[in-house]
Amino acid sequence: MNHSAIEPSNHNLPPISEQPQQPHLVSEKTEQEDGRPQFAQTQTEQLLTEIWASVLECGSVDRQQRFFDLGGHSLSATQVASRIKHVMDIEISLADFFNAPTLAELAALLDSRRRQDVHAGLPPMVALPRAGSFPLSFAQERMWFLYQFAPDNAAYHVSSSYLIEGPFAVNHFQTALNMVRQRHDGLRTIFNYENQEIRQLVLEAPEIDFRQYELAESDAADSEARLHDLLRAELGESFDLVNKPGWRVAVIKVSDEKHVISTVMHHIIFDQWSAGIFRTELFAIYDGLRAGQPVVLEPLELQYPDFAGWQRDWLQGETEAAMLAYWRDQLDGLATLTFSTDYTRPPVQSYNGGLVIRELTRELGDSVQRLADNNDMTKFMVTIAAFSLMLQKYSDQFDIPVGVPVANRHRLEVEPIIGTFVNSLVLRFNLDGDPTFIELLARVRELTLDAYANQELPFEKLVSELVTTRDFSRTPLFQILFNMVNAPFDPEPPAGTQTEAVEFDGNVSQFDFSFTVLLDEYREYPNPVIFVDYCTDLFDHATMVRMVEHYTQLLEQVTADPNRPLSAYTMLTEAERVQLVEAWNDTVAPYPDSSCLHELFAAQAARTPDKIAVTAGERSLTYAELDRRSNQLAHFLQAKGVRPDDFVGLYIRRDLDMVVGLLGILKSGAAYLPLDPSFPADRLAYMLADSQAPLVLSEEKLLEFAPPFDGDMVCLDRDWEQIAGFSAA
Repeated sequence: MNHSAIEPSNHNLPPISEQPQQPHLVSEKTEQEDGRPQFAQTQTEQLLTEIWASVLECGSVDRQQRFFDLGGHSLSATQVASRIKHVMDIEISLADFFNAPTLAELAALLDSRRRQDVHAGLPPMVALPRAGSFPLSFAQERMWFLYQFAPDNAAYHVSSSYLIEGPFAVNHFQTALNMVRQRHDGLRTIFNYENQEIRQLVLEAPEIDFRQYELAESDAADSEARLHDLLRAELGESFDLVNKPGWRVAVIKVSDEKHVISTVMHHIIFDQWSAGIFRTELFAIYDGLRAGQPVVLEPLELQYPDFAGWQRDWLQGETEAAMLAYWRDQLDGLATLTFSTDYTRPPVQSYNGGLVIRELTRELGDSVQRLADNNDMTKFMVTIAAFSLMLQKYSDQFDIPVGVPVANRHRLEVEPIIGTFVNSLVLRFNLDGDPTFIELLARVRELTLDAYANQELPFEKLVSELVTTRDFSRTPLFQILFNMVNAPFDPEPPAGTQTEAVEFDGNVSQFDFSFTVLLDEYREYPNPVIFVDYCTDLFDHATMVRMVEHYTQLLEQVTADPNRPLSAYTMLTEAERVQLVEAWNDTVAPYPDSSCLHELFAAQAARTPDKIAVTAGERSLTYAELDRRSNQLAHFLQAKGVRPDDFVGLYIRRDLDMVVGLLGILKSGAAYLPLDPSFPADRLAYMLADSQAPLVLSEEKLLEFAPPFDGDMVCLDRDWEQIAGFSAA
């Protein structure tokens, strides 16, 4: 059961809030009327100019320029905020970047905050003594529980694989791995119990699980298949977290000039932000070794165990209570999102998964950017608003919970640390009242800013407080994740080489499904792209391909005309519209008129026994299950004396049991008499008397409203144990 804040495990792309900032395209500077730029006029403005230029890598900054016009977004805002906190000891939120969007306005806000001293500030984070063991962070604690529950579950493995084309020195690469390992405590950590408490222990120099493979020469298609099989095997292999650090690296030689690097890390020591740190430092050290010029990286002030200890000390008492109060209010009365699936949900979540990759046009990415810019939004707000609209149309619900990962690295000191910091937020979208998309965006902006202001509470604590009954068939609080890559970490490849992402289906999914959206240009993904991980125990591949098309359709429509009410947007592609309006209305077809309805159903059940036959809310039955239950009911009715040509009443609501009852009656040889519970009682009594039905199938909740009847009244819910004793053949 997944209670952790997890990112997709087998992609090379980091989530929006999990990745260090990289360069963005810079918009034109605003200028005074005489054409000259307005530079910093106060000490605070000068300091803020330096911070913006460092984070956004945009050179000089005009004091009237807006943060988001310079390529800023929620992640880079978090990085600016952490630097302001580090230098000025003043805390600002994401909302402040919207309320004071220009450099001059934000500087004035900082001066005001400093004068008023409105922020008490967080306690300092200090290095702990390095002797002995350390407590786990809250995220690690939950990951340990999940590891104990399912140690072989690859859904909690963070994987990255990429092809290096060009000269490659395995010996230097392995030395660089050792140096990165020694730099980060997280890469030397094991987990053991002390006095019945799980603790993390940092080893001095544990051996790296380093593997080398060589693919024999063969045709390209076969070589790719064998490579993907090998990568899946690397991803799926379990870790021994008690005795060895939870990570491994494999070098797969494809040819003399082509090597695939596979890294697999357990989520208890690693997140996708960490993947960017790891790859950047690894390549920098490797290049230095090859050039004979060793790279000296800036020493780390803190390590992950220091953060874990600080988090334990800080997040308690009034601090914790205040955060819990917000989330209790925000999630009060939250219902499970009802979503039609292709297969019956297993009683225990399996994490079996599939992958869909859909490339978008650059024009669509630009349209999203324009809509965001014109309405003081971020691209994340636009894309997740469209995502919530898609979920509303699929579910016919207006209260839509979606999980979103955030980096949880608000302090400058933790930005360069490898470890698991990521947290999950539950964003609860209200689509009631048929607003326009622009109006929905306003709701989404307010919701997002409030949630980001309360993001420090670990998801693990939220689950323990709000989830009283454990449902092992699904993740708690949300089952669908949305993840936007807004500033992809794009490290330079080793000198003289090129890198290319190697995407493969890792056969795992942590949620019912998750969308990872990339809109910015990336070295290995020049065009926008969507990655969809989905549970194969719930959905067919074709279903998820269709869902991505529907999302794309909605995104194109809302960016083209955002002033329409939500009900006016359609998910249907032109091909689907033609199919619905024309093809499915062309109903002329040969019909086997010698077969009865229940005989046709039995034939279909034999052809597709595991397909969903009928769905009602969260419940569903496959063809095999429906066939078996209706057979049992037919034998029961015959045992009760029902004869061919008898009428059997069906006084039941529209639910699964209604279909079971209908088929069971037909299979018994009788004819069914539909008795709508909304009809007046005297009309139902007349129908029963006129048909001379000897028996009525109903349900216990309807008995008090049933018409007078002298025959047998059988309740399918109350009497099913007796019915189930009859043959299912």
